[in-house]
Amino acid sequence: MLAGRLSSGAMSDFSSTGTIKLNGQEYDSSLASLVAFVEQVSRTRLIRRSGTKLTQSLLQEDTHHLPALTVRETLRYAAKLRLKNATATQCDARAEEVLRMLGLKACADNMVGGQLVKGISGGEKRRLSLAVQLISDPPVLLADEPLSGLDAFTAQNVMQTLKDLASSGRTLIVSVHQPRSDIWQMFDNVLLLVKGGKSAFSGPTSGILEAFERAGEVCPANFK
Repeated sequence: MLAGRLSSGAMSDFSSTGTIKLNGQEYDSSLASLVAFVEQVSRTRLIRRSGTKLTQSLLQEDTHHLPALTVRETLRYAAKLRLKNATATQCDARAEEVLRMLGLKACADNMVGGQLVKGISGGEKRRLSLAVQLISDPPVLLADEPLSGLDAFTAQNVMQTLKDLASSGRTLIVSVHQPRSDIWQMFDNVLLLVKGGKSAFSGPTSGILEAFERAGEVCPANFK
């Protein structure tokens, strides 16, 4: 709803009630344009195991990437599509700026790649997804499970990139599942959801242990 997307596909739709306000102003399309949304798409893959038995594996993929384009070409095209009033030179300059911002300079001329074409790594694709949305310099960025499917080292690098973006003055809202302690420490504020989508805690990460202790749940010392 914050990104102005009330449907994520032909088989997915929902309705809402009530109102959303930002700084006292009712949320509408003009405010939604200030929010960028880095979306993840789930894909089911069939895997043959134990002889002839087929099992399904759910994958998280980065969207909006053309495998045969390079990283630099992807961002230049994104700039031309998103920056309506900018010249071609300005679009290219913005693409280069975002390349440096997201640490993609080293792989700028490598093909993105896909299932049939070898390309950049999973972590680089994740940062490219962030870069595409940052082309228009939005003040608010929503990232849907940006760490899913990444190894520990890559997840740490992506999270550090997000932390650096937040430090530059943007508001970042990130959804994660069971983050490790080193990643948890990078968050400023957290909304902890439990089974059924109910809120168990909302506030600064530094206050969550005290809140649990008041509820009778004490975290073991040095536990990670």
